[in-house]
Amino acid sequence: MPTTPKKPSQPSQPSQGKVLVVSKEQRMEKWKERMKDNSEAIKEGRNFLNFAKSAYDPEETLKKIARELRPKYDIGGGKVSEEDAKIISKSLYDYGIEGSYSVVEIASERYQGMMANLKKEIVKEFDCQKYSELALVDILVNAYARNLMYSKKLLNTACMGHTTPGLNNFMAIMSKEVDRANRTFFSALEILKAIKQPGLKVNIKTNTAFVSQNQQFNNNNDKNETVEAK
Repeated sequence: MPTTPKKPSQPSQPSQGKVLVVSKEQRMEKWKERMKDNSEAIKEGRNFLNFAKSAYDPEETLKKIARELRPKYDIGGGKVSEEDAKIISKSLYDYGIEGSYSVVEIASERYQGMMANLKKEIVKEFDCQKYSELALVDILVNAYARNLMYSKKLLNTACMGHTTPGLNNFMAIMSKEVDRANRTFFSALEILKAIKQPGLKVNIKTNTAFVSQNQQFNNNNDKNETVEAK
């Protein structure tokens, strides 16, 4: 019987996994060689930091909201996924000082609307535009919220109709916290007033000169008097 000629043997091919490993090793060697240059290493380090900061950079979050979440929200009929909601919540924290989120977060639910309105009105009253001014308003509003919270606890305890050493100690602590919140509130308010009040301009005009060498005193009158040194 005729035999079927054998095909010439083909050289064995490395597995796909091995090719990838070799490729990574080669890339790593090239990378290490390039990083021997200090200036190149510093440049690449900065590039990586710029890439990494996108995870917490507020502007990057805003870009994602505008490019991805906003269209999904508008087209999807006002619905967002749980993951998208987390991104929106993060942005609310990022820019909370520009709105009311920074003061609403520290207040109990019953006081949240009051704190938001208080911040809005104080910002309007003092025309706060700079971040330093807005941060000062936050301190002021937060102190007011603490005043309400501690005052309520102090009043509820005092109205219990009886006392114990533990209750007395608790009321003493609450009383100190109310006082501390009040001091913070008035201190922040005075600083805000000082920052926002118009600067005092003083113009001094004089035609009087005193020359110490000759002890000569000149004024605006017609007569000049010279006093010789003795």
